[in-house]
Parts: sequence; structure tokens; C-alpha cells
Amino acid sequence: MALILGVVLAHAWFLLKVSPWVQGGAGSGIEVKPPAASPVWQLVAVPPPRLPNVARAVQTHAPLPVSGPQAAQANAPVPVPDGQLPTDPTKVETRENFETHSPETQSPEKQSPGAATPDPLGAKATPTTPSATSTADPATPQDPLEADLNQQAPWPTLVPPSQNLNYSVRGQYSGFPVLASAVFLWDNQGENYQAQAEISLMGFKVTQRSQGQLSPQGLAPVRFSDKRRSEIAAHFNAEKRLITYSANTPDAPLRPLQQDQLSVFIQLASWVAGDPAHFIPGTRITVPVSSARGPDFWLFNVDGPEALTTPNNPRLPTLKLHRLLQKETDTAGELWLSPNLHYLPARIKLTDARGNVVDQTLD
Repeated sequence: MALILGVVLAHAWFLLKVSPWVQGGAGSGIEVKPPAASPVWQLVAVPPPRLPNVARAVQTHAPLPVSGPQAAQANAPVPVPDGQLPTDPTKVETRENFETHSPETQSPEKQSPGAATPDPLGAKATPTTPSATSTADPATPQDPLEADLNQQAPWPTLVPPSQNLNYSVRGQYSGFPVLASAVFLWDNQGENYQAQAEISLMGFKVTQRSQGQLSPQGLAPVRFSDKRRSEIAAHFNAEKRLITYSANTPDAPLRPLQQDQLSVFIQLASWVAGDPAHFIPGTRITVPVSSARGPDFWLFNVDGPEALTTPNNPRLPTLKLHRLLQKETDTAGELWLSPNLHYLPARIKLTDARGNVVDQTLD
């Protein structure tokens, strides 16, 4: 009985003395403090950073100090798969310690200039040094015919005097025979020129006109027009070194000695008249030529002297040239330049890629 009474008294004393501490110290005067917080507890209390901000969290939050015998264990690196955010808060803390103390993740100001910036999640590092950029434009391949033109020596030039020439035209169009007439008007005005060629067929006309300036080098076209049902034109701007087209085709550079589809025949006559002995068989002539729609290069080969039969002269002396084709769509051309006409054409034969033929011979 005495033993039971002692136990009851001891229990009552414990409730009176100890219970206020357990209940928060109310009325006891004793300051109650929770156990010292560990780094793990603090990381649990703070929401973990989002995935895109992990790098900033690693760089801006220093590791919490750990001392005592737990230091070695707390600072030990915990492997975390690259590119994944650890879900265990303890791994976040130890991973942070590992990344912050690693020599590979020093702050940018401690790294050498141009060093790679590591990804805190272990992703592949990306160099921050900008690559050198060349400002030189790649070499533009030169057209072989343009190279020939640049190497072509300037020839003496003798521009023919004014003349009006009439031609008979025979040919074939879409398998049908063609008979027509043509007129060539050449007006040498000293410093300027005008030229016109017109073919008439059953009331239908094709008219080409060229006008420009004359120089010691020959003809310098200013405007070329081609009129069938409607007219289109090319404009040669020597100051801007540019050819513009009314057909809304792209502009083109104006090259030295650039000709149009009509002036080219007079330019060839001027070169041959300036030095006939130079144009022996096999001589090649490169001329930049523009139609009313766009530029091209025409390449001619000298075939040699040939007697031509015309209504007024059974053996008209000529120098025959033919155009060397560069593309399947090119129009083949044969020219017979006569010294009796100051080397203007006595005959021109043109054959297009579809087999249509226009053959005009001096009356």
C-alpha cells in the first residue's frame, strides 16, 4: 500500500513540474526553444527552385555551414543524373555544396576570359568565346565569256557611214515557209547614231530600234526597243553602269562595249573595217549583248572569206562569221560581212532552238 501511494505522489509531482514545459512553458518562466535547425530543415522549409532557375540558385546561395563530425558527410558529393532536378531535399543541399566548391563552377569573375561556362546540372558546356566572322565575300565565279572579254585586246574601230539596205527574207516558221521583206536603216550622226531594222510579213511587222552614242571604241547604246504587238525596251545608263528593262526583268550590270541585239552587227562591222587583216579564220570575238529582256554574251568565230551570190552581184566578197552556242536555248547565227558595204551584213541567217529559220539576203 505504501508503495502504491509513493508511485501516485511521484506521478502527481511530475505532472505539476514538467507538464508546463511540454505545453510550451506557460506559467513556468522557462523559455522553450526547438532543437537547433539543420541545413536540411531549412531547405525543406524553403520551396525548391524551379528547373530553369537552378543555375541561379546554385550561384547565389552559399552552402550552409556544417561543422563538427558531420562536416565530411555533409560536404560529400552526391551523384545526381545530368539534366534532372533531385527530388530529395538533402540531395539539393549536398549537390549545391559540391557544385559551389568545384573548381569547374567558379564564379565568372574568377574564370579566365573565354573559358567555357558549365551547366550546373551537368549538361555539356558551351564555349562563350565568339567565333571569328569573316567579312570577306566569297569569290564569285566569273563567266568564261566575261573572262574572254577582259582578255580581248581593244581593236581599231572604223564605224561605217550611213546606209539604207533592203533584204529579201526567206525562212520557215512552225514548218511553214515564210517570205517577207526587211529594211535596215543606219544613220551615223558623228557623235550619235540611230539604227532601225524592220521585217514585214503580210501586214505584220517586227521593229527593232537602237540609239546611242559613238566613240573611238564604237557604239554605246542608250536605248534599245523591240516592238511586235507591244513595245519593250532596255535602257543603258553609263553613269550608273546599269541596264534597266521595261519588261520588269531584273536590272543588269552595264559592261564595257555592251551592245544590243541590233547594234552588235554594226559594232562587228566597225571592228572588221578597222583592221581586216586581224580577223583571220579561227579568230574569236566575244561581245556582251542585251535584248529588251536581259543580258547575254555572244561569241563569234571567224570562218573566213566567202563569195556570196546576190541579185545584183553573183560573187559579192564577204567575211563569214558564225555564233558559237553556249546554251541549248541560244539562237544560232551566221553573218556575211561585205567590204562593199563597209562590212555591214550582206546576209544574216538566224535559227532558233525550235528550228524556226529567218534568212535575209541583200537585194
